[in-house]
Amino acid sequence: MTSIIFMGTPKFSVPVLEGLIDEGYEIKAVVTQPDKKVGRKQKITKSPAKIAAEKHDLPIFQPVKLSGSDEMQKLIDMHADLIVTAAYGQFLPTKFLNSVKIAAVNVHGSLLPKYRGGAPIQYSLINGDKETGITIMEMVKKMDAGDIYAQEAIKIEPDDNAGTLFSKLSIVGRDLLLKTLPAIIDGSIKKVPQDPEKVVFSPNITKEQEKLNVDMTAEEANDMIRAVNPDPGAYLMIEGKRVK
Repeated sequence: MTSIIFMGTPKFSVPVLEGLIDEGYEIKAVVTQPDKKVGRKQKITKSPAKIAAEKHDLPIFQPVKLSGSDEMQKLIDMHADLIVTAAYGQFLPTKFLNSVKIAAVNVHGSLLPKYRGGAPIQYSLINGDKETGITIMEMVKKMDAGDIYAQEAIKIEPDDNAGTLFSKLSIVGRDLLLKTLPAIIDGSIKKVPQDPEKVVFSPNITKEQEKLNVDMTAEEANDMIRAVNPDPGAYLMIEGKRVK
């Protein structure tokens, strides 16, 4: 049985994890971000990936920082066949990437090399793109720069927002990963290098970007509203007050 260390945090990662379990892969560990305080009441909240892992009684690791941690050494010592990540949220050290027997594989929410970085789905909306998609890629030290195993595009509908695209792409990512993994495992897949001339970055959205202003066209404002819906939401400043 092929063994996997799975790494993910938000809802996007859950269908991918569930798909691997349903297909009979051995999940040696689930690595996710630490529980965090959420909302006005600052309630300690588990990540969706952690909740899914608990449902299946899987070992859970939540290092604040993976690099140099005791948790990382424990994961290395598992000698898994694969690392699979889906929106984990931290850089993975080369030592860890190289510790698995077959490959470290990432399920990324864009058609690479367009939108490397932490907010690819949001930027596809901000920029008014007509399509987005999933890339199954080999993980390397440089952010989202590994060779491509497989890609699948989907249309961005006029009423799509970040929430609906995350949901759609999590299913596309699950299905494409499960279709691609057997060829990765047996070594028959042909990897395609990314074209460095076509690289576009998508850094995490800042508070300032969430702000709508009067210089925007209606289309630009609509695209930004969709990009940060449902969370954290766009806002306007009206008479000195922040209005969502």
